[in-house]
Amino acid sequence: MERRLRLALWIAVLPLCLFPATFAEEEVLQTDLHEKSLSRLYVVPLRIEARNVEKSDACLETSVDQLAVRLRGKTLKRKVAQRHVSLDRRLRPMLHALVFDTSGSMSLDLIDAKRAAHAYVEQLDATIETGMIVGFDDGVTLWNGVTPERDKLHRSIDRVGVGGQTSLFDALVSTIRELDAHRERPVIILLSDGADNASFYDAKDVLDELSARPDIAVFTIGIGRRSIATRQLLTELARSTHGKYFEVERGAQLDSVFAEIREILGTEALLTVSDPLPDAEPGEIEVEGRGPCRVTVLGSWSQAQERRATHEPIDLPTPNLPLTFESSVSGAHDKVLAASDFSRKKNRCLQGSVLAEVQRRSCSFEVQDDRLLGCAPDITMDHGYLYNPNAPLLIEKNEAVSAELRPFEIATPPIDELPHRAEALIDVLLRHLPEDPPGPEFDLLDREELGRRLFGVPNLVSGATFLEMRPRIARAFFMHPEYQSWALRRLKERADESLELLGERYRRQFPQASEEAIQLAVSQSDDARAIRARAERPSEIDLQPLLSAWLGDIPAQQLFRSWEIESTQRWLDGEEDPAMLERWHRLRRVLATPSIARAIAPMVPVYDDGCDCIGFYRILLPRPALLRARLSERTPFQGKIPLDLPPKFPFGYAVVRQTFEESPEFTALIEAGGYAVEDISYELLGPAAGHDPRHAFRETRVRVLWSNEAGESLTLEADLHASIPPPRPARNGKPPRPRRARWILDRVEVPEGRRSLNSALERELAGIEILRPDQASLRAERR
Repeated sequence: MERRLRLALWIAVLPLCLFPATFAEEEVLQTDLHEKSLSRLYVVPLRIEARNVEKSDACLETSVDQLAVRLRGKTLKRKVAQRHVSLDRRLRPMLHALVFDTSGSMSLDLIDAKRAAHAYVEQLDATIETGMIVGFDDGVTLWNGVTPERDKLHRSIDRVGVGGQTSLFDALVSTIRELDAHRERPVIILLSDGADNASFYDAKDVLDELSARPDIAVFTIGIGRRSIATRQLLTELARSTHGKYFEVERGAQLDSVFAEIREILGTEALLTVSDPLPDAEPGEIEVEGRGPCRVTVLGSWSQAQERRATHEPIDLPTPNLPLTFESSVSGAHDKVLAASDFSRKKNRCLQGSVLAEVQRRSCSFEVQDDRLLGCAPDITMDHGYLYNPNAPLLIEKNEAVSAELRPFEIATPPIDELPHRAEALIDVLLRHLPEDPPGPEFDLLDREELGRRLFGVPNLVSGATFLEMRPRIARAFFMHPEYQSWALRRLKERADESLELLGERYRRQFPQASEEAIQLAVSQSDDARAIRARAERPSEIDLQPLLSAWLGDIPAQQLFRSWEIESTQRWLDGEEDPAMLERWHRLRRVLATPSIARAIAPMVPVYDDGCDCIGFYRILLPRPALLRARLSERTPFQGKIPLDLPPKFPFGYAVVRQTFEESPEFTALIEAGGYAVEDISYELLGPAAGHDPRHAFRETRVRVLWSNEAGESLTLEADLHASIPPPRPARNGKPPRPRRARWILDRVEVPEGRRSLNSALERELAGIEILRPDQASLRAERR
């Protein structure tokens, strides 16, 4: 009869054994035999590096014999260590967060930084490594959420562009909280060239977040000249997390820095110790390297225990709705609110009898059958230098924080009816935007009017508030019976995957044990109980990546471009939206420039197939012309800023329609080739390089890319300009009324060299006027 092991195996609390040496109460595993073989298991994450940099290869093949392992203060003898200690040098599952400073001063180095990041991403092993891309200037942007797909990461790195000031602390807090919901070994690589001058949070908030997540390694890279305070901060961030601070003069040196980071991570290992005296009191494991190798034990168990205590499981609610609950905001968020202009006068929630000071510290939710109703302290930062011509530009900090209690609502339709695309945000915003008042248009740089319109939408909050509220939103969704059953099913699937990984570790440590004994040991271990407990009674952090995932940040220009591509193809397919132009005009008036926030978060849940999760997108608002003009005058390093404005109206849509209406030859070419619209892009040709939302697109080049199933493609390219007629003459003593611009097509061609077609397009379309965008339909007339 096969021998059975009776093991008391203990593994660290977190999956994949990210924390250092720890202990737990002994366990006795019941088997069919009456044999007793007790063992207590410790798992210690290490970094093994050569003491002499010139002999870095000396420790690549380190064995247990080259380590001094102490348990309860006594060094294990060599023979004991050979039986009870094992070392796993294989690469652990890792999550790499690349965090780019994209402030204006980075314009000279960002190209080199992106090139080095591309090379780093290319080395990731998609089977066990994932990545995410974050950028920060005067706001934080998630260019790509956690994914193992290197192509997506490469595309996101390409999209990173230069912006305004530096919100370094906000970027780190947001990134750490995002990593908090993932179980892989988290690594942050931060590139920055300056001090923070635009954050809600401060350095203490960052260090507090890091101390509560001791398994994170932060590598900081300082580019160019930095103040002593900035250098000390970046050094402290790296030192406190067993990372490293690098200092380079220019971005061209970053390739070697990224390569060294990869080498450092390659030195990590997991040391497993089975206690040779399991009847003795549990103790701490200490590890030192012998000879040329230096050993660093990663993390802090006391901090890990504290972190575990903050993740309280949620009691499963009864299925009877409605349900209500309140949840406190984080300490860092409360500190920001305390320093703001929070007051009862701005209270728009249905809690008028409660003091605003009390309401400031909590979020309230009501879960109904078809929606979540909530009230949260919403914070926005008014960047005065963006709009105020008299405000100093190059200053240490120039922001005022505003806060108010804001009601919001989130629809909770059946899960299979949730939208799968970010374009759903358009319909929701349009449905709730206030009607345009009669009379002349308001100034697009009128912050008060823009704020009133934008934040009057009932399911809209600022981007910073959404990031703070994510765990609470996950809890509210979990209280809805349908979303709760879906989340529990997904959690069980993840738990099964974690238990399988746990079993693999037991098999490596006890290769002679039978599979039945291994499974029994796994099922009775502390770690397995923790995994099962999280699946049965999850915390807000466990639910966050499933029910309130941060799916990414979409620039307003990209949202409009997707809308225009879809509308153009729908028109070609005979599914015209007659109100498209009017809807475009209304939405652009509030998304053409920031009001009182850099990012806004529509509370529209979207199901994402990639992560098999429910989450939310944020919209990044364009930067106003005032900032661009002042930067170009005062700071020559700013360089050319990419276009981030949605166009005045959908010129690509208009050009395609008029080309089809006026050119039978082009229509026949598209229909015969089975072409569909793949992309629409814009380039400003005239002097509107400042991208002023009031005067941009006076001279514009439009490119419409077509493709078919055979892999063939062609481009329709058109140039147009705005012709502004003189004002009408005064009548009855009234001042003359200005006239709107008329948009004239100067050139339309297919650059692929179809000479006869281009001649026809020039003959048929040159000089055509595209009528005003506020008209319900498009038609063409000769100038």
